[in-house]
Amino acid sequence: MTAEGGERYAQCRLGDLVVVRSGFAFRSADWADEGVPVVKIQNVRNGRVDTEKCSFVPTVVADAVPRYRLRFGDVLITMSGEIGAVGVVRSHEQVMLNQRVGRFEDIRSNRLDSTFLLYSLSHPSAKSALEQSAYGVAQANISPKLIEALEVPLPPLTAQRKIAAILSAYDDLIENNTRRIKLLKEMAHRIYREWFVDFRYPGHENVPVADSELGPIPHGWRIEPIGNVTRILGGGTPSKTVARYWDAGTVVWYTPTDLTSANSMFMTVSKMRITAEGLARS
Repeated sequence: MTAEGGERYAQCRLGDLVVVRSGFAFRSADWADEGVPVVKIQNVRNGRVDTEKCSFVPTVVADAVPRYRLRFGDVLITMSGEIGAVGVVRSHEQVMLNQRVGRFEDIRSNRLDSTFLLYSLSHPSAKSALEQSAYGVAQANISPKLIEALEVPLPPLTAQRKIAAILSAYDDLIENNTRRIKLLKEMAHRIYREWFVDFRYPGHENVPVADSELGPIPHGWRIEPIGNVTRILGGGTPSKTVARYWDAGTVVWYTPTDLTSANSMFMTVSKMRITAEGLARS
């Protein structure tokens, strides 16, 4: 990261500015169908903490470990599986922190803005450095001490706050639009069911019903296998042993993991990217 004049900001060891502490190791018997939400690794993605898709523990279990209750504005980081995903807590409700998710605590607020910390760690170079520090064969892991060893750029506090304010404004806009999209999706689902499941579309009162192999349908409609009206194509993967297909790739390349973690009908980014030559070989 560089200043406006082009000079590079000084690097600082993260552990000189914060302390990273992991969440609580809840027991298998602690989990419940309802209660207090618990943030796990999969709930931390793309700068956000999704508290709507959490697992739960009973209130009595959560109250027994108040040390692991999250606060609004807490910055979290994943420490297993996908290393270095970060997010900020935007809930004022009682929410707990699970093991293998780290929380940044004791932030030296006279030197580091917590929102700037979030964006600094969101940069691909920071995530890459953490992934390179990870250990483990079957599953990548990283410890709080290894995270604290990360070197991060440290602009003056006034510059940090300015950067954080600009980026936060964009994130707030994205979040508002995401909520609108969610509402529109719900409306679309209701309309689809109304029109194409219950057959109460505009003018349906004037259309007789006919029998079909799937039950009564509007007269003039027909039943067709989906293969008769569309074509399904499988994806292709360029060889991962050929570095030039992948190194410094700029072409978005989706994997099943991207689809299952997107939580959206619309996708614009992917975890991996390929080069133009890799695309030609795909």
